[in-house]
Amino acid sequence: MRRFLPHLVRRAVLLLFVSLVFTSASASAAEPRPREGIGVPTVWPGSAVVGSTLFFTWFTADTQLELWKTDGTAAGTRLVKDINTTTNTAYLESSSPRQFHAVNGRLLFFADDGVHGRELWVSDGSEAGTQMVMDINPGPGSSELEPLSEIQSRVVGNKLFFMVDVGDFELELWVSDGTSANTRRVRAIDSDSYSPIEMVSFKGKLYFTAAVASGPVELWVSDGTAAGTMPVKRQSRNGIDGEFCHLVATDTLLWMLGGGCNASGELWTSDGTTAGTRLLRDDMGYVFALTPVGSRVVFIVDDLDGGSKELWSSDGTLAGTQKLRVVEASTPRYDSSDAFLRPSLQTSGTVAYFRAPSNGGSLPWQMWRTDGTDAGTRALGSTSSFHTGLSTIVPVGQGVFYLGGSETTSSQIMYHDGTSQAARVLPIENEYPEMMIRTPLGNQAVVLTFDSNTATVWVSDGSAAGTREIHSTSLRCDYGCRVYVPLIRR
Repeated sequence: MRRFLPHLVRRAVLLLFVSLVFTSASASAAEPRPREGIGVPTVWPGSAVVGSTLFFTWFTADTQLELWKTDGTAAGTRLVKDINTTTNTAYLESSSPRQFHAVNGRLLFFADDGVHGRELWVSDGSEAGTQMVMDINPGPGSSELEPLSEIQSRVVGNKLFFMVDVGDFELELWVSDGTSANTRRVRAIDSDSYSPIEMVSFKGKLYFTAAVASGPVELWVSDGTAAGTMPVKRQSRNGIDGEFCHLVATDTLLWMLGGGCNASGELWTSDGTTAGTRLLRDDMGYVFALTPVGSRVVFIVDDLDGGSKELWSSDGTLAGTQKLRVVEASTPRYDSSDAFLRPSLQTSGTVAYFRAPSNGGSLPWQMWRTDGTDAGTRALGSTSSFHTGLSTIVPVGQGVFYLGGSETTSSQIMYHDGTSQAARVLPIENEYPEMMIRTPLGNQAVVLTFDSNTATVWVSDGSAAGTREIHSTSLRCDYGCRVYVPLIRR
């Protein structure tokens, strides 16, 4: 029996929802829709910057979801390669690239070419230089572990660590530098379930969460060798095993939740050793959204009984783990449709941004920023009646781009420079300006917009003059289409 059934149930509901959307959109068609008539399937907004080039997942009516790149100019925005050239009429007929990472000056990612399943690929930005690294699971089967959690691959130094699915709940840890010669198995993770796998780079090693055999989800470490890959800590209190999840890292500490991964009230820290892995605090309420901000983490505490949701911060000490100053109705919002209850906390590294309602909890929403201290937590002076999710808060430099609007206007792309009294509405016009790529391109954000016929790529530096369209493509949706964006942190 698979553990983490709530995760699987929520994932099944999401897939069923997408399936119903696609089915209803095509129900009036007597025959399968032709390739060029297919609308826009689920978008996995993978992105990574390699040098001065941003790689991302984008589409045309002919190729569907494939690998694209941009240098911020119209001339430099183009399809890298149509990886999946199969001609079936299924909605997900495309390579759907995801899990993007910059490694040794090239892009590593997972894609499906329609023949070998979802495997590891590499790209130097050219069509000829975009190739499958290795068919790890030979034949049409996929080696990529289906994303039951958010982070199942991570760069450590100049190598990519990733989990491979070999079937029957058997997982293997692999490592690659982007060449087939140096892509190899590290060791098997003999699991009886596809437990949530989360990976972080810490002190030059990989740390991750995984369950082995019938045991709980433990904290693991790997230096890239079989001998150096081992459990660090199994959580056990009063003879009862707990589970670690939602793993993040700052420069000096690992942070994770213990107890139950769906609703945990235990905040743990680790220096990477067994002795240095300890319970920090378990009397706050349910903890969500561990977000690194400098050397601290900020997070949400929620009693899940209709009570308050509070913003907390920790420096890794008991005394330094406290609720931030009480601000009227400054409750950060989290989206209950997100299977992992990740709220709208997005970090630039030194500052985290979040949305909170004003006026005693009623609309409009307000944008806030925090550095994890009382003095550094403040509203940015801009309001919006629109909720924003993970895909629509993008910190760039000292400012932040986000999706906003009002009761009388449609959704708009907003920018706040972090110091002004008001946000700026950017001149980006389209029916659905609802997705921003979460990886900035230098000092610019990349915005994806849609109307009933057209998909457009924009770039913006936060000013009206610096906001421009760089690419547009026809959707050619014979029966109408809409983009659905799952909340995947990648």
